[in-house]
Amino acid sequence: MAQLEEDAIRLPIVRLIERAKSGDSDAFEGLYTLYFAELYGYLFGLVRNPEDARDVAQQTFLQAWWKLPGLRDVTRFKHWLYCIARNAAYDYGRKENRSYELSWDQLAEERIPLKVSGPEERVALAELLFQALATLPLKLRDCLLLHDIGGFSQREIAEMMGIGVMSVRTYVSTARKRVREHCRQLEHEGENTGRRELAE
Repeated sequence: MAQLEEDAIRLPIVRLIERAKSGDSDAFEGLYTLYFAELYGYLFGLVRNPEDARDVAQQTFLQAWWKLPGLRDVTRFKHWLYCIARNAAYDYGRKENRSYELSWDQLAEERIPLKVSGPEERVALAELLFQALATLPLKLRDCLLLHDIGGFSQREIAEMMGIGVMSVRTYVSTARKRVREHCRQLEHEGENTGRRELAE
């Protein structure tokens, strides 16, 4: 039953991709609308700077528009799009020699949508997550973002990154563990700071 529902959802997207591939700019605009927020979330988590993430996302879609006629398998559009985004982010970082620092002000304005009950909890969790993500080596962060934000399987990530599935599994697991540990540490530090402020 779930497979039938997934196929029913994917069929209109495949048709949209086919139309865009044949040069229909309205269809490509539909794909842009469909994938931009998710792709931006991935890129923002990767480069940790909102302006850079927007620039790289725009560059990704521009490259995708140019290269789309050469896409052989339209069912792999999302995989293909993320490969372009990933390469564009790495190239952008090398060209600009960016360290991709993330400020607390940017965290308040720019964050990946998270499933948390209220707005205060959402902002607090976003701040913790992005601080934790910033501590990860790029390869671990990339695997975690592709898996959790992009929704790719470990096999797909392995193919994208040119590494083994077991390596992806290890990177995602290690990244999650480090993020959890860092978030716990930051929460603990926040609680201690709050207690000190109350005592003063």
